[in-house]
Amino acid sequence: MKLMLSNEPTPPDVAVIEPMTGDEKPPPFPFGNQQQYSCHRVMLRKILVPVDFTDCSYKALPYALALAREFGASILLVCVIRPLYPGGRFESCRAHQRLRQSVERRLADLAKREVLPHAPVRHYVREGVSCRVINEFARKTGADLVVLSTRGRGGFASAILGSTARRVVERAPCPVLVVRERQHEFVAVVPATGAKAP
Repeated sequence: MKLMLSNEPTPPDVAVIEPMTGDEKPPPFPFGNQQQYSCHRVMLRKILVPVDFTDCSYKALPYALALAREFGASILLVCVIRPLYPGGRFESCRAHQRLRQSVERRLADLAKREVLPHAPVRHYVREGVSCRVINEFARKTGADLVVLSTRGRGGFASAILGSTARRVVERAPCPVLVVRERQHEFVAVVPATGAKAP
């Protein structure tokens, strides 16, 4: 995302920043520039949401949908499954194929039932190591934000976020919103089964 001075022409895909005037005390400028600027718009077009069909992973959806509605963004659902390594038996190949087809059906149903009524959506099944696939997929699709959930607990970084979430945060090409399984909610959570929230 580009940052442009307010006196320049403003394309539709940039954030506008304007000089602060008067006696206002500006917040510290995070980019090492001492000029006083304040951001006025956030541009979100693609929000990537990894899911694995657990109740925990579904917790990220309401946050992603709220942001998508607010900013007119589309949702990219991705489910990562383990790859079938070369040399696998024929029975394993058949089982892996059935697994992928099952995941594709479930993901398509989730997209149609829970996401499409609220925001444009595309869904993808990918194979590999979850954190690597998520980060690479975010890079290839040009995602503006990753929203994912975690079961992490405890006092250390890996315990707080969970190993996958921590690695995504460390290496993602865009900002990451992490939703913990148990936390204060600021978005009403509706289970992915379609049941009404209590």
